[in-house]
Amino acid sequence: MPSSRTRHRKPKMKTRRANDDVSPPNNDRTTCSFDDMTLGILRPEKTVFFLVFIVFIGSIVYELNVAPDSIFSNPQNLFNQVFVKWGWGWTLCLLTPYMVLSGLLTCNKQWYLLLKDGLRLVIATFFWYITVNIFLAIEQATGACDVEGFATKKSCVHADSNWKGFDISGHTFILMHSMLTILEELRSMNAVCKYKYSTDHHNKWLSKILPPFIYIFAILLLLLCCLWVWMLLCTAVYFHTFLEKIIAAVTAIAIWLLTYQFWYQKTFSPGSPVRTVE
Repeated sequence: MPSSRTRHRKPKMKTRRANDDVSPPNNDRTTCSFDDMTLGILRPEKTVFFLVFIVFIGSIVYELNVAPDSIFSNPQNLFNQVFVKWGWGWTLCLLTPYMVLSGLLTCNKQWYLLLKDGLRLVIATFFWYITVNIFLAIEQATGACDVEGFATKKSCVHADSNWKGFDISGHTFILMHSMLTILEELRSMNAVCKYKYSTDHHNKWLSKILPPFIYIFAILLLLLCCLWVWMLLCTAVYFHTFLEKIIAAVTAIAIWLLTYQFWYQKTFSPGSPVRTVE
C-alpha cells in the first residue's frame, strides 16, 4: 500500500566552490604592459630623482678625479658630437610622429587637441632655445680667452685657444629636458592602449592601423631615453664643475614643473598629454 505520508524531496542545491568565478565575462579586461611600465617605473615624478642622483654622483666622481680615461672622456667622441650635440633634434624626430599618430587615434574627432599637442612641442622647443642661448651668453660674459686679442669665444676657439668662463652645462640641460618631455608625452599610451581594444572607436580603420606604429615610436623613444641616461652619466663624470651641472639640472626641472606639473593642468593651457577615454 502506498504510504499515507508523502515524502517531499528537496531539490539538490549545487554547492559553489570558493574558487568559482561568478562574475560575468568582461571583454574590457585588457591590460597594457607597456603602459604599466611607462606610467609606473618610468613615471616622470620618479625619474627626476634618478636623474638628479646621476648628476650628483657623477659630479662627485668628477671632483675626485677618479674616473678612468675612455672614449667618453673625449668631447669629440661620436656619441657626443652626433647625438648629444643635436639632442633636441633627435628628440623631436621621434617625439613628433609619436604625438601626431597617438593624437589622431585618441582625439575622438576633437581635432583641436592635435593643435594643443603641437603647441606643447613648440613651447618645449622655445624653452630649449632660450635656455641654451642664455647659458652661452653667461659663458661669454664671464669668460676670457687664454690668448690676448680675442674678445669672443667663437674667435678664441677658431684660433685654437681656450675660452674660460662659467660654462653652465648645456648637455646636462638638454638631456634632462628631453627625457622629462618624452616621459610626460608617453603618458598618452594609457589612452592608446584603451583605444586599441575598444569596439566603439570613432574610426575603426585608425584603431587597427595606427597602434603598431605608435608602439614602434614609443619603444624608440624609450631606447633614446636609455642613451640619454648614459650620456648624462658621462657628462656628469667627465665634464663641467659641480655647480655648472647642478644649475643646468635645476633649470630643466624648473621648466618641467612650470609646464607639465603646473601650467598644463590649468584650463587655459595646451593641456595634459593624458586623454580621458569614455
